[in-house]
Amino acid sequence: MKKLFTLFVFVLCAFGVEAQQSAVTPVGEIHIFDDAQPVVDTKKPVITFAHAKNMTVTSNKFTIKGTASDENGISTVFLSGDMKNYVEASAFDFEVDLKVGENKFTIKAKDTQNNETIENLTIYYQIERKDYALLFYVSDYGGGTKDLKGTKSDALELAKVLKENYGFETEVCANFTATEMEEKVKKYAKKQYNNNDQLLIYYSGHGKIDEAFNEGALLCYKNTEFTHDDFIKYADGNKTSSCNHILIVMDACFSGLALDKLDIENTTNYKPTAEEYLNELLSEQVCRKVLTSGEGVSNTGIDEGLSEFTQKFIKSLKENSGKYHNIISYKEIIKPLEDNYPNLKGGKFSNDNYNSNFIFIRKE
Repeated sequence: MKKLFTLFVFVLCAFGVEAQQSAVTPVGEIHIFDDAQPVVDTKKPVITFAHAKNMTVTSNKFTIKGTASDENGISTVFLSGDMKNYVEASAFDFEVDLKVGENKFTIKAKDTQNNETIENLTIYYQIERKDYALLFYVSDYGGGTKDLKGTKSDALELAKVLKENYGFETEVCANFTATEMEEKVKKYAKKQYNNNDQLLIYYSGHGKIDEAFNEGALLCYKNTEFTHDDFIKYADGNKTSSCNHILIVMDACFSGLALDKLDIENTTNYKPTAEEYLNELLSEQVCRKVLTSGEGVSNTGIDEGLSEFTQKFIKSLKENSGKYHNIISYKEIIKPLEDNYPNLKGGKFSNDNYNSNFIFIRKE
């Protein structure tokens, strides 16, 4: 009887274990705990730049450089979504052309599982350059010649506009003799300039004419004479000045005799793009321009007010905002003068490149 009871308990226990196993693992369920589920890659690539994401440069070309990394590998890196600008590798370097001011770019990296990361960067292109203005006026002739009261106003007002509106570094010279003027312009011609620097030289005072040879000169303090040819020659450093862009502005009687041929070329239909503006400045082509109040008698310094020529020149500088990026070309500046000042004469001298330009960049 004891043996029979023991066997019965053993059978019940065995049946209980089997029932418990059946409850956990239903019939027909296969490998429910044996196979691992597939891992889905949702991790995005990491883009690391070899330079700052926001920076200022002084060259119109820049290389966007860096790496993209991902544990499963990188398939492609794109620049600004352009299919032409991509690499099938983790390292990238894209050379880009910059316009003056803010330039925005996007880098997009994809890994082998099509996950993507987008990074934005801003490169600000600032032209490495300075503008200089050397201004002469003669109001006191030291006897023998009528003094000119208004030339001081002409020079000081022009210097103020060039400095405050356009950031020129200005120097105003009052009542210089011809020898002193010569030494000063020689000093500026010998300065070391960057490729994109500009120099504007202005004169306001009496002018005279040698009728026998039809040649003109600037009449300086103590009635000394600085001929047009010498003024231009020394300003240009006898064609050796390292300044690529020089503009000479003369407000004096007969100043229009400064060149054999005086004309304003291509002003009416001149409509350059922003890129053309900048190329003219950045191309390092030699620019040699002259702007004068004309071949005849002008009203320079007759009274306390500005002369008509300088007044219209300043007005054009003040009111002309430029079509692109606050950049105003020499030809844009003189177009209003051409329309409103019929005596205006201007042209080029020395080895001026026909496509070159003197450019005014208005301060923000």
